Amino acid sequence: MTISVVLVDDNLLFRKTVAEYLRTVPDIQIVGEANNGMDAQVQVLAVNPQVLVMDWMMPRMGGWEALRLLRLEAPWVRVIVLSMHADEVHVQNAVQNGARGYVLKEDTVDHLPRAIRAVARGERYFSPRLEPLIPQSC
Repeated sequence: MTISVVLVDDNLLFRKTVAEYLRTVPDIQIVGEANNGMDAQVQVLAVNPQVLVMDWMMPRMGGWEALRLLRLEAPWVRVIVLSMHADEVHVQNAVQNGARGYVLKEDTVDHLPRAIRAVARGERYFSPRLEPLIPQSC
């Protein structure tokens, strides 16, 4: 089964590099890209991906705002936050707003496909370094 993914990050070089890497993973298909939360909404509603991989801090509309709106407009999409922020406030805010996963940009590249697969199966995935920060209710 191929997992459809929309990738959202305001850093064009980073986003394109991640997209090119994910295109080498046989069971993952990039079906859209965006550079902010507002464009992410448009992409999600247009292509109905299974998974949305999204940066947390972006201009126009950040990840937390987009996540809140997507829970109402596209509750089927499972969201993974891809961020450099590894503190408790950001992680718990993401979880409380519906993120199913949180991967740090500093992680090795194999974490992202693992996270995408887990979240697509209905599981949660968090970078190992973040495990102590995950609320017990998850």
